[in-house]
Amino acid sequence: MQSTLMIIKKKRVFMASNKKYTFKYVEALKILSVREVQVLDLVLEGHTNSEIGEILYISKNTTIVHKKNITKKLGLRGRNSLFKWGINEIRLHSELV
Repeated sequence: MQSTLMIIKKKRVFMASNKKYTFKYVEALKILSVREVQVLDLVLEGHTNSEIGEILYISKNTTIVHKKNITKKLGLRGRNSLFKWGINEIRLHSELV
């Protein structure tokens, strides 16, 4: 699976492949683990918890835990807040391009 950004967590190096990202999205990537970024990317692509689990070879429950952790780290509330946050970021990204 190819992630949106190449992340070297220890050095906090972020390399975008000739794309513009919103500041909020890039800042979110700095506080999320590599696995959480993978889950976030798949959520934003519209995959279900089960599909994400199959793609990343983790259980559906592990996917749910990752989504809860992402939501908490980003200061979001509610079941759909992560997806709504992502949709807003995608909209802002399209305005940058």
